[in-house]
Amino acid sequence: MKDKMYTPPRVYSNSLQKQSLVQKYKQIKDISLTIIQAQLGSGKSNSIANFLNENYKDSFYWCNIQDKLVSQQKFWLEFMGAYKDDIEFDDSLEIKELINLAINSLIEKFNRDIFLVIDDFDLIKENNDLLASFYYFVANLPENLHLIIISRTKVNLPRLSYLKLQNKLLIVDDKDFIFQPEEIKDFFNCEYNLIISLVEAKKVFTVSEGWLLALDIIGASLQAGNDLDEVIANKNQEFTGVFDYLRYDLLDKIVKEELVSKEFLLKTSVLKKLKVKVCNQLLNINNSQEILDYLAKRIGFVYKIDDKSYRYHRLFAELLKDQAAKVYDLDLLYPQVEKIYKQNNLWEEAIYYNLNNNREEAVVKLIIKQYKKLIEQGKVDLLKQTLDTLSDEVYRAYPRLFICQGDIYCYLEKFFLALESYLNAKRYLQVDSKDLVNVLIKIAKLYLFLNSPEGLKYLKQVKELKLSSSQKRKVKKLNIIAEFMQGNIAETKWLLRELEESNLYYELKAIIAFSTGEFKQSKKFIKQITVTENRLFDYWIIYTPFLPIYINLFMGQIYKSQEYVWSNFSVSNSELKEIAEYYLLGIQSFLGVNKSSYQDEYTKLIEVVSDFGFNWYRIHLLTYIVVWEAFYGNPKQGIKYGEKGLDYIKKVKSEFYRGNLLIGLGINYYKLDQLEKAYQYLEEAKSIFSKCNNQVYLFYILLWLSKISYKIKAENQFITDMDELLTLAQKESYGHLLLRPEGILGSKDYGKLIPLLLEAREKEIKIDYSDKILKQMNFKDIKRHPGYSLRISALGCLEIYRGQEKISSDEWKRKKAKDLFELLLVKQGQLIPRDRICYLLWPNKDKEAAERNFSVTLSFLNKVLEPSRRRRETPFFIIKKGNSYGLNQQAAYFYDVNYFEEIINQGKETNKMVVKINYYHQALDLYQGGFLKNSLDKDWIQQENNRLELLFLEIAEELLKYYYQQQDYETSLEVIDKILKQNKCYEQAYLYKMKIYFQLGRREYAIKTYYNCKKTLKEELNLAPSNNIEQYYSLLVS
Repeated sequence: MKDKMYTPPRVYSNSLQKQSLVQKYKQIKDISLTIIQAQLGSGKSNSIANFLNENYKDSFYWCNIQDKLVSQQKFWLEFMGAYKDDIEFDDSLEIKELINLAINSLIEKFNRDIFLVIDDFDLIKENNDLLASFYYFVANLPENLHLIIISRTKVNLPRLSYLKLQNKLLIVDDKDFIFQPEEIKDFFNCEYNLIISLVEAKKVFTVSEGWLLALDIIGASLQAGNDLDEVIANKNQEFTGVFDYLRYDLLDKIVKEELVSKEFLLKTSVLKKLKVKVCNQLLNINNSQEILDYLAKRIGFVYKIDDKSYRYHRLFAELLKDQAAKVYDLDLLYPQVEKIYKQNNLWEEAIYYNLNNNREEAVVKLIIKQYKKLIEQGKVDLLKQTLDTLSDEVYRAYPRLFICQGDIYCYLEKFFLALESYLNAKRYLQVDSKDLVNVLIKIAKLYLFLNSPEGLKYLKQVKELKLSSSQKRKVKKLNIIAEFMQGNIAETKWLLRELEESNLYYELKAIIAFSTGEFKQSKKFIKQITVTENRLFDYWIIYTPFLPIYINLFMGQIYKSQEYVWSNFSVSNSELKEIAEYYLLGIQSFLGVNKSSYQDEYTKLIEVVSDFGFNWYRIHLLTYIVVWEAFYGNPKQGIKYGEKGLDYIKKVKSEFYRGNLLIGLGINYYKLDQLEKAYQYLEEAKSIFSKCNNQVYLFYILLWLSKISYKIKAENQFITDMDELLTLAQKESYGHLLLRPEGILGSKDYGKLIPLLLEAREKEIKIDYSDKILKQMNFKDIKRHPGYSLRISALGCLEIYRGQEKISSDEWKRKKAKDLFELLLVKQGQLIPRDRICYLLWPNKDKEAAERNFSVTLSFLNKVLEPSRRRRETPFFIIKKGNSYGLNQQAAYFYDVNYFEEIINQGKETNKMVVKINYYHQALDLYQGGFLKNSLDKDWIQQENNRLELLFLEIAEELLKYYYQQQDYETSLEVIDKILKQNKCYEQAYLYKMKIYFQLGRREYAIKTYYNCKKTLKEELNLAPSNNIEQYYSLLVS
């Protein structure tokens, strides 16, 4: 039986192996020297022993160093004893000769990979001669021999950097042994049969810092039935054994060997971060750098943060602090430390320090004095965490804390909470307080920023107070915003002449230019505005950063508008989450993607808006939902929202917003065929936008007035309205709005505009311009148009709308008519010979019978698509050339398959990842169960379905890779579910699902996923899983 010197730690077959550590250990077979250096209790010896026992059971040898004063000759002889029994001692041999003997004996005995482990190497860390001989040994090792050194402290062998350059060195250190929260969950489950949540695992990590010895103590205590929170609260008692080790084996040893003074260790224990200059001043020394560097390299439990900063392990710090309290009066030490922090402008450290030592009053005074600087430095998390610990009584005693809190919320763009904080400050500040004026200005500015009339009230209060010169300058700017908000554009323009060119100057210039339809000028002013990383509160008016969205929408640049939202506003950030969602909803409507859920989503957004403000936002929501109801919902409901908006607008007193709502009401009355009332509302809106000279809104109003006069056959009025519309379009170059009239207030279906242009041409109204527009639409030669286009959805089941009217299932009395439409749809852009159509639809009929059936079917299909078409009028949607037929390429204003491919291409072409991912998400949401899924028995449909499914799987896998790399496992699983719902044999989805469950610590689910995959592939394809899946499964079960 081998001596204890050569016995490795006991191994346990069912012991949990830290996977990241195992992956690192797998490199050992390709490395000459592996150094495992980590603090005691980290599991370094056990982990490597388990790994070697499982993978190289008969190929490793172990040697435990027992004497730090061992001579070189004795060490190398004892080392050879690990693998060689007949050792003859010859003290006449030189060290190199002895090492050569050791190497030669290894070569003679082994012709396979052998692993030699030397444990407790830290015992000989000061034996320089022996360390030098080690380098000679490593440098001459044959390739099949691998040396592994285990040490509690950093190993300093000669020329390690050279070995690293030659790829002969692997270092495993403290960070490799730290258990992260997910790994802590697995550890407790495997070692103690305990199931804890991720939240609980994070609590354990906070107190243990992932140190294995501490985890063992906590696990044993939990297994004994103790509550986790109680274990953490009583950690000093629970960790008695750990503290004893740290005290006797570490602290006393350091002091006894005079490595570092006890005074240094105990006094610095009260510091969260060990900054060199702070330690020097606290101890009145100049060598703290050397001391801390020594501790970090030699004893563990001291970690280097950067060149001038270190920290103690949490448990080691608590031991030191406990010892310090027995030696020093900490109440005298704390002020000394605080003074040093202040002298060095280390305000963050000073706050942390006082907070951790329960010095609440000192914390409050520091925050009040330094919070502005800390916010400028972006240290808002520190401030917020600190403020959250303070009681209501402290806030009331120090009302300036409310101001600090409000400024933090503004920085975080939580504007409603900021208002609440400022209002609390106003409530508790003394009337004669110098801070009261500043608070009132902040409240007025924030309300005006949110475009709330409450801002006018507070601005009036501010004006009645005595103001400093700087306060007067701020109030002057707020006064300009107030004039603009009340609709006094002329006065606003006049006041802007006295304002220097600043953000506010350019913002108001941009908004005024937008309100008059001067979009290019508005864009020019927007570019002059300076903001920090798209921070909203750098603006004076919240409306400003959203202007590009409206400008792009009005100009028909809908994709550009959508990409602007994705690129500039975080959907998950602050209370403005709803704004981004609102704009994206609206943009989807303009693109033709209209869901019945939109109405609920819009009304929900209106309800969540706080009474504090966002009045412009409420009005825009109301405007959007009024228009949405007109086109896709219930016009009666749209009128209710419109009237509600007009009542609400009285508070804001904005003619611009009022005009928007009047247009929306006019459209809803048009949809209800109450054309006289519709004309009345639109005329009133026309008067408003004529006064402010907003040409774009006038264009849309004239478009609707022309539609009404055309519909009621008021010839003279139509000539007047249409002439005014085309004259304006030609003058202002608004032809693009006629070509793509789906701007904010235009018709969603361009087909409704064609009869107006045809009628204008016939009445010789701006005939050259009318012809030009019709030509650009490819309609120059047509004589008639049904007055609507088709909206086609084929991803899932076939749905067709004549404009906004859905073709019901009852109208498809002839199934072959729908089959014919589906065939023409699949071959869109092509003309199909009649013979080919007859063969595909009536393969069992003779030619004459098939052609007769085709004629009847075609006639029926034309009737379904154009029920109002007169006899002998040429069909518009189904075109004929000779004996070939096809679907008119101008037939649909929205076809989901085209849109699906278009947004995928948009995603592929962009270099911005956030834009790419959002486009792909839209495509995934649009893809609803395949192409014409009720008709997949037809070959031509199955081929198109396969093509589209490949596109779907391509982008779905890209999304999956992206979210997996981001460690967003929840979204990854959602994407996987969509993939497998569409193609349950898609192996990559199963592989990612296995990996995700393993990363989440759900090994059993990963294994279950493998068996589901195996079963599905066998049943559906009679295949086994791929090698990648089999290999990963092997890793799981090993």
